[in-house]
Amino acid sequence: MCEWPEDSMSKGSHRRVSDRKISKNVIDNIRTYGSFTKPKRNKNEPVRGKAINVNEVLATVNGNPHVSTVTIIGATNIFAASVRRILKENGYHDYKMV
Repeated sequence: MCEWPEDSMSKGSHRRVSDRKISKNVIDNIRTYGSFTKPKRNKNEPVRGKAINVNEVLATVNGNPHVSTVTIIGATNIFAASVRRILKENGYHDYKMV
């Protein structure tokens, strides 16, 4: 016969959620989303940054075409991956911008 260690029961894996908590979540979802559940995000559509970030990065590059990626990141306070993606989408190489 298999016995469960006492530690596994203390993690709360078999605890039942109270009816009050469930009804609160349902009411919050109806108020916020108009349905019982949250709408699912379409995972095929990537989440993109604001156009302000794109314009800010491109303005920095247009001002000095030989600027480094690190300088752009410091000047704009935009994440490094976002800066590289913006540069790549607009035909710039993120290391050598000539």
